[in-house]
Amino acid sequence: VGLPVPVGSFIDPSNMDMVASILRYNNATGEVDSYSLHSGKFLGSSEACLEGRLLAESSRAYARSGNVVFDDRLLAFVYNFWDGNTVLRYSDHVVQLKPKAEIQKIQDSMSVTDATVAMLLTRRSITRKHEADGSSH
Repeated sequence: VGLPVPVGSFIDPSNMDMVASILRYNNATGEVDSYSLHSGKFLGSSEACLEGRLLAESSRAYARSGNVVFDDRLLAFVYNFWDGNTVLRYSDHVVQLKPKAEIQKIQDSMSVTDATVAMLLTRRSITRKHEADGSSH
């Protein structure tokens, strides 16, 4: 919808949370959900992360061919069809995606942290329950 641009050359700002997301354990839901590295918030089900990964990979492939990805469709159109110097004048609209390996490292690190926190909370809950059971006798 809108001006025609090459696949991967444009990421709608409303998708940035999804594009920069990982899978992470959500204590509030007890599920593995999508978590945005962009906003630092949970986005909901893991589907958002998977959809974001597809969008990100499309833009990474486009960028690997020496092109620039924009967060504005008009700028992406102008850059691709009229003026390659658009990137110099509107650098604040250029999207810099983290490499897939870096995203995976962050997800792995947070998984270990989340598991450790879950274990500590469970241990604390068991200890409190045990103490409450012992003091009621």
